[in-house]
Amino acid sequence: MGRNTFFYSIFRSIFISIFRSRILRQALVGVVLIIAFESPAGAWGKQGHAGICHVAASLLAAEPGTAFLKDRAFDLGYYCNVPDLVWKRPAHYQVEWYNHFMDMEIFEREIKDFKTANPFSQSRAEFDAAFPQVPDSAGRSFWRIAELMKRADKITADLKKNELTREQRHSLQADWLVTVGALGHYVGDLAQPLHVTENYDGQLSEQKGLHVWFEDEVVNELFLTSDRRLENDVMVNAKGKWKQLASEWKKKPLLELLTLIASDSNKQLPLLLKIDKKTGRNDAKKAAKEFRTIIIDRMALGSVALAALWSRQLGWEFDNVKFYTFVSEPDFIAPEKAEPTASPTPKK
Repeated sequence: MGRNTFFYSIFRSIFISIFRSRILRQALVGVVLIIAFESPAGAWGKQGHAGICHVAASLLAAEPGTAFLKDRAFDLGYYCNVPDLVWKRPAHYQVEWYNHFMDMEIFEREIKDFKTANPFSQSRAEFDAAFPQVPDSAGRSFWRIAELMKRADKITADLKKNELTREQRHSLQADWLVTVGALGHYVGDLAQPLHVTENYDGQLSEQKGLHVWFEDEVVNELFLTSDRRLENDVMVNAKGKWKQLASEWKKKPLLELLTLIASDSNKQLPLLLKIDKKTGRNDAKKAAKEFRTIIIDRMALGSVALAALWSRQLGWEFDNVKFYTFVSEPDFIAPEKAEPTASPTPKK
């Protein structure tokens, strides 16, 4: 029997066994679905999201009582990717995908003529009832971040209690790291211009395919093959921004800060589109060189905003004695509203 015939016979036997077994058949379908739903990645890809959390941890780690953030920077960087890598799996995809962006033009058009004082301050249910013309497919990132901040507030308050046992404190610390790390993902999303616009894939400017090209191909090119390490340059830029903005942003109301970040990112869209038209998509290295400045600026802004939000969740003592907890697949933290109002073909 020839080698090709031999391997064909083996694989044929395996696939026949799989499809004769209901359990194995379902497992295979599940694997295919997971692969399908996990691609593409989020606003900055795995490298970029982790980098934003690393930089935010470093910005705060120089302040009193925050050394644990630097020690746990790897954990935070991992949890920063959880919303894409774990929570977008099929079981939760339909109630998760639209929480990663805000199509600002849609919100501006649909709510500008209404006299509601601040629509974004409403709960999800209240907003959906007041503005049914704004479907979930326009994004709900602001609400996702607000809900995670509320959850973090509760955990932080509990961590400040003196009567906790070590086991209780360690459990709360793990929950805190997962929550604020995941929070970092959505904050990072807002700093990415293609996550705050209805032209999210360049489809409205005849540049379809831009989303994955920019956030995955170009960012990975900068992270993996650049002579100058991207995360280092983001850190330098973020430190400058932090020195200028920290005092103000630590106190800025949450929704005001989120609106500022999203609006500022949206304003960078024309430049991003211009660079893409100039460089094309045949040479990732060339494109990365042209996009480098805007990527550094956006990632640094996301890091500074995240550090400002994390600063509100401090003021307790981290117990590192035999704290070995690392949650590889954190349980899904559901949005306050369990079901989307609309479920079109996911776009981001």
